[in-house]
Amino acid sequence: MIKPLFAALQFLTIFPIPFKTDEKSLAGSSAFFSLAGVVVGAFSALFYLAAEQLQMGAFFASAFAVFGLALASGGLHLDGLADSADGILSHRPREKALEIMKDSRIGTMGTLALVFVILIKCAALSSLTPKLAVTAIILAPCVSRNAMAVSLAIFPCARKSGLANLFSNRKQIVGAVASTIIAILPGFFILKGIQMTGACILAGIILGLLFSFFCLRRLGGITGDTLGAQSEICETAIIILCATAGRNLLG
Repeated sequence: MIKPLFAALQFLTIFPIPFKTDEKSLAGSSAFFSLAGVVVGAFSALFYLAAEQLQMGAFFASAFAVFGLALASGGLHLDGLADSADGILSHRPREKALEIMKDSRIGTMGTLALVFVILIKCAALSSLTPKLAVTAIILAPCVSRNAMAVSLAIFPCARKSGLANLFSNRKQIVGAVASTIIAILPGFFILKGIQMTGACILAGIILGLLFSFFCLRRLGGITGDTLGAQSEICETAIIILCATAGRNLLG
């Protein structure tokens, strides 16, 4: 139990974990994806609260929070978003699109995707009260990482090698269910808003499934890059949901 948890933290964060990851531990780590997301969110919330204490204004506090989200994951998911945008939106055949996604250079579509995602996150967070903003900052990465676990349990890999294949051909359904259950816990113990938590988890899963289905049709399956892109898309959507519906559900 403890090894998959450490593997999830190593896989999804930059925090130093004194543990040597093996394939077995990593394959079972999806059960703790949402918990790793909570850690990422809590880390990012510290950036937001620090900026708030310094009275830097809502937009600067939001920008610091978005920076914290990127820093905690080492920019891994933003990189996946850029690569996926360059490949998927290139209108090239499947094999060529996958080849473009492996290219470390960033193209026009990747740049636009990064700019818009970062700006939308900052704008949505800056429209919230500090309490709601912290809620969104913690909840969004938790829900988006959980959506990754669900996609890994359902969709095949587009490549015969790569990060996503470490989870392939194994029983990931249990991990997805466990991750979803863990994702509910912030609603009880941290956010005290189970309605909002449930709505966000459901929205994240649905959006993640839709994006992964699109990747299945476009690429023949999911990859590490598309999972990173999915995480960023879901994270942004959850922050928007908190900005639009959070006032009613959380007060």
